[in-house]
Amino acid sequence: MSYRKRIYISYCQADIEVALDIKKRLYDECIEVLTNYNFEQGSNIQTNLKYFVESSDIILLLLSKSYFHSAYSEKELYTFLDRSKKRKVSIIPVAIERCNIPWQLKNLNTIYFYKNIDAGIEKLKRQINVLEHVSFDKFTAKGFEEFTYLLLKEYGFRNISREFHNSDYGIDFVAEAYTKNPFGFMQKEIWIVEVKFYENERFSINTIKQLFEYKRSILPHDSKMLLITNSILTSVAENYLEDIQKHENTQIEVIDGIKLKKLIAKRIKLINEFMP
Repeated sequence: MSYRKRIYISYCQADIEVALDIKKRLYDECIEVLTNYNFEQGSNIQTNLKYFVESSDIILLLLSKSYFHSAYSEKELYTFLDRSKKRKVSIIPVAIERCNIPWQLKNLNTIYFYKNIDAGIEKLKRQINVLEHVSFDKFTAKGFEEFTYLLLKEYGFRNISREFHNSDYGIDFVAEAYTKNPFGFMQKEIWIVEVKFYENERFSINTIKQLFEYKRSILPHDSKMLLITNSILTSVAENYLEDIQKHENTQIEVIDGIKLKKLIAKRIKLINEFMP
């Protein structure tokens, strides 16, 4: 029997009709869609919620004015965000009407249904499909590095140069990115990119330590650092990164396997690298 991907829809009671409509539209032999209707009657709501979150692959957040005006929904939202960090479940925000998206969700790929629900459903199905098919298992270290080069190009990095080494240190790419400053003028940023591919091992804190050592020893003080890995940051690694960034007053942008899948889902050229 093939594995069925489990999706849980979080919504406020005022949006129940929309939630049930989305559930119906997403129905597929390979997808199981759950809502509060699937809670066991007479049992504790929090116990049910905990089980649904921990057993689901994806959580859909139906965002609306009513959702954010509901104290229960807001509490539920923070539960999802916390659990997603611990268990790395994927969260997909779905805006069913115009509303203010909280900053905690800004880095997620929100799908806007209120513009065109049919187009929104197709985009949602495509994103679910990508999350299902994207796997780094068939990559070699060299292949993952080549894919990272394509990723950087697709996201607008320029003048990407490979393999910067000296006798003690090595990084994989140096790239330029152009952003607008608060006055609207373009400014150039230099990004130092480290690519770390793991076959079976868990993410190592030593990789973060090494990047900070690069920064202290050889990198320009105003350069930005980016670490891209197929592995998933553990909570220990996340805490260590947060602490050392405060101590060193230096930022490292880390894209782990979970974030990487979401970035891939936004670019057709990257998706095509994985689709059968």
